[in-house]
Amino acid sequence: MTQSDHLPPRMNYLLLTSVNKDELNRKVSQALDEGYRLSGSPVVNTSSNKNVYFAQAVVLPQFLS
Repeated sequence: MTQSDHLPPRMNYLLLTSVNKDELNRKVSQALDEGYRLSGSPVVNTSSNKNVYFAQAVVLPQFLS
C-alpha cells in the first residue's frame, strides 16, 4: 500500500476564500506548497452588510491554460 492509497484525491481547482486576509494568505501559501499554482487575480468583495470577503483561485499545474 502506498501513501497515495489513503490520501484523499486532490481537487484540480480550488477557490480559496476567507473573511480574513491573513487567513487567506495562509490558505494560498499552503496550496502553493502542495503544488498548486495561482489562477487569476485575487478578489476582494464587500457585501451589502459591509462584510469583506477575500478569494483566490488555484489549480494544479497540468490544468493551467
